[in-house]
Amino acid sequence: MQDPNHPIWKTLAVDEQNRFELWKLLHANGLLAPMETVSSLFDSMQEGIQRVLREKGADPFVRGTGPEQEMAWDFLLEVYMAQSAAAQFLHAVGHLLRGHSLEIFGHARTMIENAGVAYLVAKEPDLADAYLDNTRRQEYKRRTGSDRILPKEDPLTAGLNEQFAIASRTFHSNFVAISGRVQAQFTDSGPDKFVFQNRMKFHDIDPHKPHLFLAHSCWLVATAAKVLRLFARTFGLESDPWSGEVLLLEGQVSAVYSRLRPLVFVEVDDA
Repeated sequence: MQDPNHPIWKTLAVDEQNRFELWKLLHANGLLAPMETVSSLFDSMQEGIQRVLREKGADPFVRGTGPEQEMAWDFLLEVYMAQSAAAQFLHAVGHLLRGHSLEIFGHARTMIENAGVAYLVAKEPDLADAYLDNTRRQEYKRRTGSDRILPKEDPLTAGLNEQFAIASRTFHSNFVAISGRVQAQFTDSGPDKFVFQNRMKFHDIDPHKPHLFLAHSCWLVATAAKVLRLFARTFGLESDPWSGEVLLLEGQVSAVYSRLRPLVFVEVDDA
């Protein structure tokens, strides 16, 4: 028998209440459709990849010709990264709709990293061999730093490099990560005596004060659109109809973002 006052079940009850209220808020502010479109585009990316491969008549699983043929681990790693990015987006949306908006940044960070790694592997296929070889883990780590997978001088990745930095600052265990959750109070209780009370909230969203929720929702969808655009380049989908849908998504996100301005995101320097 569940005790409704137990912290676990109390938390899940608030989650469920938030899910309904925040879903309505997304719909009312034009963010629900773009958010659903992102997830649908992650799902339909596979069909686009298959169309491109059929047109090229290429076998993505083989590298080289004749006796020099070997397994093309690079393509498999690119697909794995795309699947991981899709899952990270769903995890982020799940947290967002339950009122844990600061939790989205860890998943968004991984989603961006997945896209950047796939993009680099497309240019440096042997990186996949280093990924699979436990004796080359340090090499893989060295070759996949944020400035290599998301070069600032590349128009496709410059914006994602900035979003990756924002997500990292917000996700890591520092002041940024907890400032939105902590409530503290000092009380003067007499001569030379102060009482300090503090509480850390599990839910950082108030459905009746939606500013932070809308800011984080807009940021997540806009970042995911950039991620999809980068995957389009990685898999050679830029001339495929799938990329046309990504462009339409970016237009929708831009329109919503302009309408909801000014939005203030969490961008406090590390403490």
